[in-house]
Amino acid sequence: MTQNNSNRPAPKPKAKRFLHGFLVPRFIANEVATWRELGLGGYIRKRGFRFLAAVFIFYLVRDGTLYVIIPYLVVSGLIGCPGPEAGP
Repeated sequence: MTQNNSNRPAPKPKAKRFLHGFLVPRFIANEVATWRELGLGGYIRKRGFRFLAAVFIFYLVRDGTLYVIIPYLVVSGLIGCPGPEAGP
């Protein structure tokens, strides 16, 4: 093991989270790693604006479903949600 002479502590290994692969698709994780390596300008030169637009649309659809469509269906009564009177 090599000695680290800097004042910073050694980096901790990243823990794998159970849902990380579900919430962040593999291609998005790869692109984030490329972005971190090249920076914003290098990333745009390599991938172009089309890919950034695709990522934006992906998250727009996902978040729109989670935070707009599903709550609307619950409030309108199309999806059942047990209330406090549904107790034992």
